[in-house]
Amino acid sequence: MAVHVHFTILMTKCWIQIEGCGIMSIAQLFLDMGYEQRDELRFPAKKLRALWFAPPKWSLESEGRDGVDGPLPRIFISELLVDELSSHAQVHIYIYTYIYVYIK
Repeated sequence: MAVHVHFTILMTKCWIQIEGCGIMSIAQLFLDMGYEQRDELRFPAKKLRALWFAPPKWSLESEGRDGVDGPLPRIFISELLVDELSSHAQVHIYIYTYIYVYIK
């Protein structure tokens, strides 16, 4: 029986720049754990950019797997491209992001 497990993280690309944050800061965490970046995926209709990562080779060697299916999950990190959304949506995301980052 094949089990396809993956873990997804959704982020927003926003005009509020926070040092050390963003899609690549999350990606670096998985790269440091031995994951390998496979592809960048674009979903224009959904305004998303995504990166997907295969589990580390050391987690697959004992099972003779190919780096896609294994005991550790595949990782998908998606980024909502806020600057490509409607101005109405951008304002709402800006307000909630501002509140979370600066007021909370």
